Amino acid sequence: MTIRRHLLGIAIAAAALAAAGQACAQTSQSATGSITVMQPVLNVTKTSDLSFGSVFRPSSGSGSISIDANTGAVNASNLSQLNGNTTSRAGFTVEGQPNANIYVTYPNSVNLTRSGGSETLTVYLTSSMGGGQISGGGTVTFNIGGQVTLSSSTVLGAYSNSFTVTVAYN
Repeated sequence: MTIRRHLLGIAIAAAALAAAGQACAQTSQSATGSITVMQPVLNVTKTSDLSFGSVFRPSSGSGSISIDANTGAVNASNLSQLNGNTTSRAGFTVEGQPNANIYVTYPNSVNLTRSGGSETLTVYLTSSMGGGQISGGGTVTFNIGGQVTLSSSTVLGAYSNSFTVTVAYN
C-alpha cells in the first residue's frame, strides 16, 4: 500500500507540474492605440445675408423670384425688380480641421414676417453644399439661396426672419 500511496503522490505531483507548465506558457501580441485630435469647427461666419432686394408684386396672379445658391443668379418670373436692385445669397465661411469632411444642415424653408404685421412669406431654401471637405488651409465657404412666391394680394412691406445653418464633422 505504501507503494500505491507513493505512486499516487508521484502522479499528483506530475499532474500539478503539468498544469503549472501549461499555466506558465505564454504568448503575446501587440496592439496599437491611436487617437486623432481634431480642431473643432471653431467658427462659422456669415459673410452675407439672403436678400431678394426690392420687387414689385405682380398685378395679377402670382410671381416668384429665386437666387441660385451656387451661382448667385437671380431669376424673376411674373414680377419686376426695382432698377438697381441689390440681391445676395447668404454666404458662410467655415474654419475647422484641415481636410476634414463636414456636412451642412439648414431648414427647408423659412417664413419671413412683415415688419409691423403678422403676414408671412415662405422662402424655400437651397444650399451650394450639403457636405464637403474643409480645405488644407482650414476653411471652406458655402452659400444658401432660395425662392419666394408673391401674389397680387401680398401685403406691401418689408419681410424678414432669421434661419440657422449647422456645420458638423462627418
